[in-house]
Amino acid sequence: MRIKFIIILCVLGMLMLACTFFVFWPQVSGMFVVKEKLENTVCTMDAKICPDGSAVGRSGPSCEFAACPEASAVTAGDITLGIGQKALVGAVNVTLNAIVQDSRCPVDVQCIQAGTVTANITLNTGAFSETRSISSNERPYLFNGHYISIASVTPMRYSEREISLSAYYITFHIEKMK
Repeated sequence: MRIKFIIILCVLGMLMLACTFFVFWPQVSGMFVVKEKLENTVCTMDAKICPDGSAVGRSGPSCEFAACPEASAVTAGDITLGIGQKALVGAVNVTLNAIVQDSRCPVDVQCIQAGTVTANITLNTGAFSETRSISSNERPYLFNGHYISIASVTPMRYSEREISLSAYYITFHIEKMK
C-alpha cells in the first residue's frame, strides 16, 4: 500500500510539474524569441529625404529613420558638384542638372580663345526656385541675395578624348550679397 501511495505521489508531482511547464513555457520561450527577433530585425527599404536633399534609410531594432545630416551654416564658399548632385550653401540649394556645352580649348592644343562651359542648374530657397543655364565666362548670377558663378570645371579637355557626362565636376562659387 505504501508503494502505491509513493507512486501516486510521484505521478501527481510529475503532472503538476508538466502543468507548470505548459503554463509558464510560453512566457519563458517568448523572452528568447523576442531577443532573437531583435538581433535579426529586417527593416523596409524606404527612405526619408532630408532638408539638404540627401536621403537616409531605416536602421536599428525598431527600424527608425537614421538622423539627417546637420545643415551646414556656410553662407558663402565653393562647392563642387557632379551631374545630379546638390548642395546647400546658406539658404540656397544648388543642383547641377546637366552640362549644356563645353567649348573649352583642349590643353594639348594652342587656341585663340579659352572657351566656356555652360551648365544647367536649379537654384532653390524653398520660397523661390529657378532653373537656368550659367556660363563660366559670364558675370556672377544674382539669385535671392546670393551671387553664383562657375569657378572651375574638371576634367581638363584633350583633343583626342571625349569626356563622359558622369566625369564632369563643376565648382561653383557662391557669395552672399553685401
